[in-house]
Amino acid sequence: MTTTTTPRIPATAPRVPAGVREGGQWTTTERDESAVQLTVDPARALRERHEQLAAAGFVPAVALAARQDPRTTSGIDAWWGDHFASAEYRAGEGGYPQMPDDYGTTGDGNALSGARRTRRMRYSGNGVELRMPAAAVVRRFATENDGKTFDLPVTAEIAEGTSTRQVAGWVRVVPRPAGGYSVAPVGLGGDTGVRLAESVSAVLEARRPSLALRQIGDLLARRREREAGQGAALRPVDSSWVEAVGYDEATGIMAMQTQRGDLYGHQVSRTRFEQVVSDASPGAQFNRIIKGNTRAAVARCESGCGRFYSATKAHTCPVTPSAPSTQRIAQNAAARAAAAAVTAPAVPKGPAPAPGAHTPAGTVIARDVDEWQDRHLRRRDKQLGVYGPAGYTKALTPALSQFTTSTYVPNLYRSFKVGDQVTQLHNGDSDVMRFEGLHGKKAMEVGRALTARQRAMRHAGAPTTGAALLASARHPGKVEAFGYMVAPSREDERLAVGGVLLFDDAPDEQAAIAAAAEYGLDAVVEPQRVQRVEVPWRPGEKAWRLTW
Repeated sequence: MTTTTTPRIPATAPRVPAGVREGGQWTTTERDESAVQLTVDPARALRERHEQLAAAGFVPAVALAARQDPRTTSGIDAWWGDHFASAEYRAGEGGYPQMPDDYGTTGDGNALSGARRTRRMRYSGNGVELRMPAAAVVRRFATENDGKTFDLPVTAEIAEGTSTRQVAGWVRVVPRPAGGYSVAPVGLGGDTGVRLAESVSAVLEARRPSLALRQIGDLLARRREREAGQGAALRPVDSSWVEAVGYDEATGIMAMQTQRGDLYGHQVSRTRFEQVVSDASPGAQFNRIIKGNTRAAVARCESGCGRFYSATKAHTCPVTPSAPSTQRIAQNAAARAAAAAVTAPAVPKGPAPAPGAHTPAGTVIARDVDEWQDRHLRRRDKQLGVYGPAGYTKALTPALSQFTTSTYVPNLYRSFKVGDQVTQLHNGDSDVMRFEGLHGKKAMEVGRALTARQRAMRHAGAPTTGAALLASARHPGKVEAFGYMVAPSREDERLAVGGVLLFDDAPDEQAAIAAAAEYGLDAVVEPQRVQRVEVPWRPGEKAWRLTW
């Protein structure tokens, strides 16, 4: 196994397409990020990671090449030393609790506290040799930890085709309220990470842990079956008869719920689902491209998560990791309070707002965008994505979050009822966060936080991100951008501008398209839709909405 490294960000970017403004206020100097080389020497690795922690306030967990064969009990000091060197750390409050090296022991020993080391056990079978703290000890620790999420050190040898791979690292354990454990690898991706996590889950859930790995069967199939049973969330759409839609990646099923509460499932591609969600008339688009496809029986969880799932699968509600600290608990409480509808101060009576001024809705519902990004970032495997390093969009949050609230996307903050259960939905319930009305200084701040390559991206022939942001910054009151942000959990994490609002007196659609070009919007095709609209944050004003 090769050692784990922090990916390097290329110093050069692809040539920027013609028409994209460069230099001046948009100039961004790209630098190579220093890579932290983790060796199997724990002392050196710990020293390097300590330096990274001091500089950035956080170092993620990583997987190291194991120095101890999981079949033997020898080298316990080196075993724990490797895990101390590879664990996740953050400065100040925060972080998930880690299984200590002296839990449940008595007497003197070599643990950090001076006590004896935590008892470890070997579990074998199905191409996996696993060494970890004994299952009974881990389950007791989970109970005393009040069912909260925690990190567990493990060492494993896992068969990969004709070879084997030995790793030392951590897994994140989430106790399920109804019993069982959801386990995810930390710092180790791919099938190896999945098999490691499923092995730990099988051991913790088994009545006879020593036999668990011999009896569990195909570990990858077990994970796929578990994911297929979780289903997916429904998200609201703006339609006269379609209430909400959702797509389950594990089964390839799209579900559609009508305003009356009827639920229908179809076997379709993700692309077709996105076409329905992004369309201005989701119901009409559903009739055009979904209706007539293969039907799929679906059901909805009425007692727990509210997700829909394939009726042919045994449903299990997904478990979200508990907050990692008291600080995060407080942040989540604040987010829930905001999501419960924070009433904004009433706008005093007086003269009408000036043209171009944004007026907040009487009731504003918001999502904690920082928390949304952090939660998705924890699920990210690879640190370097298609458009930048994992989590690069977090730099956009301060300027962008205002435009993701119910003032700007009210149709994404809705409640709907199925039977006696009422579900409140929020912007970002999926892995996409939408925004509207971005303009002025905030658009400038977003543009400055992006690299030249990221600003050169365009969505479906729309103006490049940089051109749209620059037009919105240079022409406040006239041009406003809308689009979406893809969550950090995906390797295609990005900010995309899907269109613009022109507060222009153009007499017809073609005149509006021509006006867009005059504002420097460098689209390569005409917009798919041009509409004359009134937006809720600028009541009484009309705009041309150009959507690509």
